[in-house]
Amino acid sequence: MTKKTAVDHNATIQYRPGETFGKRLAIQADKWGISRQETARRLAIMAACELSLELYSPLADAAKSLGGLRGFETACERANGALHGASMVHADPAIFTDAEKKKQFVVAALSSETNKQFVAETLSPDAVKTFHGRNQRRVEASPMKEQQHEPPTIESQS
Repeated sequence: MTKKTAVDHNATIQYRPGETFGKRLAIQADKWGISRQETARRLAIMAACELSLELYSPLADAAKSLGGLRGFETACERANGALHGASMVHADPAIFTDAEKKKQFVVAALSSETNKQFVAETLSPDAVKTFHGRNQRRVEASPMKEQQHEPPTIESQS
């Protein structure tokens, strides 16, 4: 019986891109103004999060706002989560097929100030109620919610 070892999810990954893909990386790196290595990393993250190239600009802007080493990764994860969540309640499927609508949705989802307004304007009234109802139930059922307990009383036996 073989012993399974833990996987290091943060291990360095290296590969040679080859001439054709190397040229594409160089072109994209010049367009984005970042290194080829960072370009390859960002493309991989976007692909893993099922995001397309037209979303790069708002994702890069959100990454700058978030800051830190994982800003771009966090922005992609948030955009992916917003798109998957919206797919459950969105009344207009064009948001997932029309590149411009999808980009607008992602921009709004990454901007906490406009998120509520955008959701209200793009979802049907029934979907908004459903969306907010689901969120409310999650909050109510959340174990993180502070619960008010009365302290136990100790009765003395005399």
